[in-house]
Amino acid sequence: MQHDQNVSVNGGTEVIKYFASVGIFDQDGMYDNINFKRYNFRSNTDARINKNLVVKLGLEGRQENSNNPGFDAGSIFAAVLRQNPTYSILNSDGSYFNTTGEHPVAMYESTGYNRNVWNVFQGSLSFEHKLSFITEGLSLNGLYSIYKDRLFNKTFFTPYTMYDVNPAGQVTGTKLVGNQTSLNQRYQESDQQFYNLSVNYDRKFGKHEVREFWFTKSITLPGIHFSLTGSSFFPTSKMNYLHLGLKIRT
Repeated sequence: MQHDQNVSVNGGTEVIKYFASVGIFDQDGMYDNINFKRYNFRSNTDARINKNLVVKLGLEGRQENSNNPGFDAGSIFAAVLRQNPTYSILNSDGSYFNTTGEHPVAMYESTGYNRNVWNVFQGSLSFEHKLSFITEGLSLNGLYSIYKDRLFNKTFFTPYTMYDVNPAGQVTGTKLVGNQTSLNQRYQESDQQFYNLSVNYDRKFGKHEVREFWFTKSITLPGIHFSLTGSSFFPTSKMNYLHLGLKIRT
């Protein structure tokens, strides 16, 4: 199932013009426990301060949330292709049938989750100031832009068990897929800034055209990466917190 909704407004006068929009996108996958959701906004404002100066402001942001099973889609579909078409999915008691290999349904139903929350913000402020009082075609232009993103990932993996069940409903054997329950949490952030200041000259002399600009500068700030992993033992799959794992590494 998929939902995509957007609302936008725009208008203005000769002095100021504006545009703004907000939206939400929500999409489920072709099997359970997979979903993608995005919230976004955008706005643009152009203002003519006087006949020579124009200022523009642009803002944009979004949050993307994704939820997936413990196994990725490639692994699940590969397991589907390897399955014997005569095998059952479930035993008579509702437990997972022992395929002796992987079980595609268990892989997306009972192996935990992989969740991401990604926040992104972008903004820019620019101006153009015509310097025609000095000479025709001369202008001063400036731009400042900023980009920020924050990503939080939490992956909780749990093994699953398949069962051999005889006609009487008795369990005669089991197979555990996955060595241990594990939890990984990762956070990273990135900040970038860019600014540009230039003097531009653009003028035609008969059939000849002259275009020049001078000076530009940019700066990028380093991002932060942080990761923690807990593994080996969790007392319950319902309490997925790092301090419950016996092994923790950074």
